[in-house]
This record gives sequence, structure tokens and C-alpha cells, in this order.
Amino acid sequence: MIRRTLSTLVALALASALTACSEDKKDPEPTATDSTTSAEPTPTESDWEDGYTGEQLTAFEAALQRWESYLNRSEPIFAEGNATAQAEDLFQDYFPDPLWRNEFALLQSYEDAKVITQGLPEVFWSKAAKISKSGLSVTIEQCVDFSSVKVTQDSQPVEGNKWTTTPHVREIQMEKPDGYGWLIYSHGDPSGTKKRCDPEAG
Repeated sequence: MIRRTLSTLVALALASALTACSEDKKDPEPTATDSTTSAEPTPTESDWEDGYTGEQLTAFEAALQRWESYLNRSEPIFAEGNATAQAEDLFQDYFPDPLWRNEFALLQSYEDAKVITQGLPEVFWSKAAKISKSGLSVTIEQCVDFSSVKVTQDSQPVEGNKWTTTPHVREIQMEKPDGYGWLIYSHGDPSGTKKRCDPEAG
């Protein structure tokens, strides 16, 4: 198999850290044990909250908790770097079909190239970029720093791009389809601009 270039692998690995529900499987709501995370809580004094109702803010908190649950449960999987049945089940729990298949395929590519990603980025703040009136769709915006994430290939450290060492914006699209819990529809930097953020501006 042709090996991917180091720069491509680093970009993919960090994209997964920026970083799964089948059609016939009901997704459970997050539990108290799922909610532990290295991410900082949403700032208590944030003007952005003024534009939403209490119900919308409750939906935001539930979606954020679900996202943090995914990060904590997927980190050990990417740290092992093996595309196991357990990993496949996890992606099906947090992503709709067919999006969970893309996450699993990414992990398979890491296994082939012997790439592992350890650790979670530091999250300075989280806020809502958009919450639907129904409260069933939430776009989360976070200010993150990937300096704490370690990527290796064949046990050798792989250096990331410059943007991975400065705080920048990560966007997560969460939705709650009928009959399911919160699912992840996208995560990362959809604009591709690696927009920088102020850790104190949340």
C-alpha cells in the first residue's frame, strides 16, 4: 500500500482530534460518566446567550455534553490506532449513517500508516454559533489549541502545521433526529481558513 505523506497524515490525524448512529440503532442520551472532559465549561458571562431562550440554551448544553462525551470515548481509540469492532460501534453511536463510516475509514487509514493520535486539545471556551428554534439543531463554536495533542507514525513524533500550536476556531454541527439522541454531523473547520481565536473572548 502506498504510504500517505507525513503532512497529509498529520492533517488527517489532527482533523480527527478536532475530532457515530446506524439507521436501525437508537442512540442513548449521555450519562453522568460520559460528561467528564478536559474541555473548559461555557463561560458564565457571555453575551451570546442573550439571543436564545432557556429551552434553546438547554439544548445547547445537551449537545455540548454529547460532543464532549464523544471526545473522551474516542481519544483512547485514536491513541491505540486500531480499527476494531469496538471503534466501529462507537462511531455508530455518535454519527448518523453514512457519516460514521467515514470516521471508521479514517481510523483504518491511520492503522495502515501506523499513525496514532494521543491527547485532547485544550478548549478555552464553547458557545453557540446557531441554535434552531426547535432546539433540535445546534452549531457549537469552540476556541481550541492543539499543542497538547501528540501525533506519531511508527512511534516517531510527527510535527504538526503552525496552526496546530495557536488557538483557532473549531465548529461542530449537532442534530437530534426523531427517535435518536444528539448526533454529530460535522466537526472541524468547514471554512478551511483555520480562523484564529482569542482564548479570553469567550
